[in-house]
Amino acid sequence: MGLVSRLFTLVAILVAVFAVIFTVDIFKPYRQKIIDVIPDSIRNSVISISDVKRMKSGKVYTKEELSKYKGENGSPVYLAVLGHVFDVTKGKKHYGPGGGYEFFAGRDGTRGYVTGEFNDKGLIEDISGFTLSQIHSVNHWLQFYMKDYTFKGYLLGNYFDVHGNPSEAKLEFDRKLVFANKAEDEKKADIVMFPPCNSQFKAGQGKTLWCSNFSGGIQREWVGVPRQYFRPGETHARCACVKNIGPPSDQPDTKNHKNNGDLDNPGMKLYEGCDPNVDSCYFPE
Repeated sequence: MGLVSRLFTLVAILVAVFAVIFTVDIFKPYRQKIIDVIPDSIRNSVISISDVKRMKSGKVYTKEELSKYKGENGSPVYLAVLGHVFDVTKGKKHYGPGGGYEFFAGRDGTRGYVTGEFNDKGLIEDISGFTLSQIHSVNHWLQFYMKDYTFKGYLLGNYFDVHGNPSEAKLEFDRKLVFANKAEDEKKADIVMFPPCNSQFKAGQGKTLWCSNFSGGIQREWVGVPRQYFRPGETHARCACVKNIGPPSDQPDTKNHKNNGDLDNPGMKLYEGCDPNVDSCYFPE
């Protein structure tokens, strides 16, 4: 068995253990203490995987049953995300007949939440081929409905069986979500280390990129200089404000440095036609 397979197996075991802890009454007095010591990247996945105790008694709906809840003729409005059925009747003006999101009603359109394909091809439950970033987005929507609307049960299909037990597709999603959350945490840390540039475009004039000590919404003591940042694993560069004084960000305590911050980072590239020492670059049309 390869390393990746072993990791997935380990994650699956941990998920099963935590799910029991969150749903069996005997562990109730200890849950909060256990939650507090779980890393954020795992905690969010575990809590969503266990579905919390309130979800244990949910009904299992067939697709035909769910299709009847579209708010027509005074009926409630239900929808499903990742096989979890929610009553969204309080948002009927959005999800009911004539609403801007009526296409989500009466079905599981999980794929469409992420792809933006609001048609029969995109409004399906299958999310095979999704990247970790897309997996994270699916979980974002699931948590949104759990928080703001009423959970009703499960949908018989891709993610749950007739008894409401998770299918292999659901368990695979749960395993990937652990890694998706970890990747998202790493991305947030990367934004803090290399904050996005400010950007302004004026038709007929051109584009300006510049840095400040709050560009990208990241408050800091330094300003930095604009660079094209090619982050490992990503296909497109973004403009990043790069620290140009002091030690490298990943070695803040080192005494042996060039006092040029992160300018030697191999992922950084100068903008053509821009002075490498200024905090603003202008590109005329």
